[in-house]
Amino acid sequence: MKVLLVNDFWEAGGAEEVFRRTGECIQDQYAVSYYYKSKNYSKADGLLDYIFSFRNKSTFLEKLKKESPDIVHIHNYYHVLSPSILYSLRQYKKNHPVKVLMTAHDYHLICPNSGLTHFKEIDGKRQLQKVEKQLSIWDKLFLQFDNRGFAYSTAKKLQWILAYDILKLYDVIDLILSPSKFLKDTFQYHHPSLPEIKVVRNPIKLKKNQEGTHLPVNNTVPTQTLRMIFLGRISPEKGLLELIESLGKIDKTKFVLDIYGSGEEAYMQGLKDAVAQHALHENIHFRGYVSSDVLDTVMNNMDAAILPSLWFENAPLSVLEAAIKGLQILTLNYGGMKEMAEIAGNYQLFELNDFTSLERAIDHAIQEKNANRTTIPSLENNAEYKKMVNYEAVITKVYKDILTDV
Repeated sequence: MKVLLVNDFWEAGGAEEVFRRTGECIQDQYAVSYYYKSKNYSKADGLLDYIFSFRNKSTFLEKLKKESPDIVHIHNYYHVLSPSILYSLRQYKKNHPVKVLMTAHDYHLICPNSGLTHFKEIDGKRQLQKVEKQLSIWDKLFLQFDNRGFAYSTAKKLQWILAYDILKLYDVIDLILSPSKFLKDTFQYHHPSLPEIKVVRNPIKLKKNQEGTHLPVNNTVPTQTLRMIFLGRISPEKGLLELIESLGKIDKTKFVLDIYGSGEEAYMQGLKDAVAQHALHENIHFRGYVSSDVLDTVMNNMDAAILPSLWFENAPLSVLEAAIKGLQILTLNYGGMKEMAEIAGNYQLFELNDFTSLERAIDHAIQEKNANRTTIPSLENNAEYKKMVNYEAVITKVYKDILTDV
């Protein structure tokens, strides 16, 4: 049996890691081939290529004819491949009994903005707003779906309306794999006409001797300061500016925050300006991008990981990775963040732009770390966590089931 794995890029972020990991997991049982546009993150070759790439449509159709896959497993495609590859699959399926799966890494299938957000001018500032109701045709036409302005927003609208409202290319997908229950429920609410959706947790790859969780270094030393870490892409939807504004209103002796990751220079400067404005230079440190091995060492000296995203997120594995290292989780009370925190256990929730709830969460986390516990909640017996660790068995069963579902 042949499986063709499809994604925009070979490596760029979390979706690409799942894309590659899937191939590693199934290569002993299936003949695996890959189709991707570029090795690293890149942009589409112009507006028309972004909306509907005729070149990628032809190239992908040739790839399908050459490989003759039994299963096509799609990940991301709307950045550079474009939804035209779904049209290729529609053509190919007319004469070939191929099954098409898609792992949904975000909310692209139900919204022109993959984060399920739009942007609105409030008090002279362009602010991110979550989409919490079904989009009407007027919403799709008049809401702004990109913070860079009208032109980028219009491009996203044109791509999305052509692909899904007009061509209904989602019909080519036989099964959508959702890494979280929240995303599945959100898809079904916003777009009831989508194909069948099954929750399949993203894989988490444990390092050697990392079967369970352990206490960070000095975790049992009583202190009244919480050592927090943020790790990931630094961009507006990650909520760091709003977090800094809230941290500026609480007792500065209660926390230290190290921020690991990189982002656009203008946004990074805005964060640094906010730190200076609130006199938080001794509390908040920008550490830049570091390797995973360095992060392992850093996290051994942290008490908690914080994820303050403005968007819903989907299934942020950083939450589980932090929990495996024994860190508490501080995150917002909604979306995929909340769901993953509940799987991880040992978490504190707070509300967006509410510094009192943030301070309360920090206080509770300090109490937890000072409890002088010799053990912490283990993930080893958590059913949902086991599915992530045993992704190979889960995805193999999904493939077998869909191939026998004639």
